[in-house]
Amino acid sequence: MNIKSKRVLKFLLIGSSITLAASVYPQSQVSYVANCYDAGSNALEPLGDRPGHAIQTGEFICIDAGGPMDGAVETGTYVWEWDKTSIAVLAFTGIVRKPGSMAVFQDSESKATATMSDGKITGFTGSGRGKILSGAGAAANWSGRSYSYTFQTTGFNQSVVGIRIE
Repeated sequence: MNIKSKRVLKFLLIGSSITLAASVYPQSQVSYVANCYDAGSNALEPLGDRPGHAIQTGEFICIDAGGPMDGAVETGTYVWEWDKTSIAVLAFTGIVRKPGSMAVFQDSESKATATMSDGKITGFTGSGRGKILSGAGAAANWSGRSYSYTFQTTGFNQSVVGIRIE
């Protein structure tokens, strides 16, 4: 085998190794923003065992901006436990829909802190993690992947969420 043939063979071997590695490992991280709105009143329900201890249940709707699911609509439900101004997720699930694509997700952890002004709750900030249970179409390679996010309120019953699929 001459030197030129060895170089071509080496190039082909390196190229096929890169292709194999790309198919074995998940695609790189995907980041996008979701503009979200709470549906309904989502009123706090005091539990009565101590001051400031309550649950909150509700539904949300989000519009995704950026990434392969740009323009997708997210819908879901949540149950939060409030302990004065600290908030923890008890349940949080949803589905992201775009024509020809979808992803179902479930949080595994999430924490938030209420923001206060003049002794009243004016919003909240927080972060969380979860897993994508199923995906199809543009989100097919998201199945089984983890995600993390940060969020903050932007107005009455509105928030912006920064999401990273890992």
